[in-house]
Amino acid sequence: MLETIQSFFLRNLVPVFFVYGLSFLIMFAAIVTRGRESARFGLMRSFTFLAGFGLLHGLTEWTDMVRLLVMSPKPPVVGLAVLKLGLLVGSFQSLLYFAFEVLTSARIEERRRWQVYVSPLLVIAYAVIIYYALEDIRLGELAARYALGFTGAGLACVAFVNLSHKFSLIGLEQPRRHALFVAFGFGAYAIFAGLMFVPSGQPVLVLGVPVQIFRAACAILIAFFVARLLIFFRR
Repeated sequence: MLETIQSFFLRNLVPVFFVYGLSFLIMFAAIVTRGRESARFGLMRSFTFLAGFGLLHGLTEWTDMVRLLVMSPKPPVVGLAVLKLGLLVGSFQSLLYFAFEVLTSARIEERRRWQVYVSPLLVIAYAVIIYYALEDIRLGELAARYALGFTGAGLACVAFVNLSHKFSLIGLEQPRRHALFVAFGFGAYAIFAGLMFVPSGQPVLVLGVPVQIFRAACAILIAFFVARLLIFFRR
């Protein structure tokens, strides 16, 4: 039975990647069309970075969909793999900027401290990613997920917990709950997308199903409750 379920999902990853990428692209579109209302809470700049993550990460997942559609079972074309890595790094960088913007928005000194201490760490992370990517593009993706993906999604989780607390302080119960759901989504995504990847290209299974199923579920959860937050901001 378990082998049948595994086989079914592995044969049908194309629609999974489609929904996975579409969820983040819908989040991007929602922020672009409705994000101005977030300025009431001082979040417009930070949500711009979140929109950037949604756009770039949605396209990242669709590169995998294209690979499965036109190349499977052939080896991946180097150009497509490089494009995917570039989109992946850019998306995680946007997520990091979103988190730092939320967590330091009211404290100029902390923002300056971040610029002094974190910026060199990002440069080191990029250097490590490039180093491993030149050896093997999949090793570069592994480095990007560990160095930027896990950190970015984890900090985004903390950022939304922080937003939830701020909403609670001003008596906004509904957005408080929405922000906590988004935080949970990013916390889980930090694990499923940041840590669960093998450079060999073999599928990573969690409870007998491909990890992409769990990543897609996180994407749907995040996009849905970010959209709910934006709807509330319009009131």
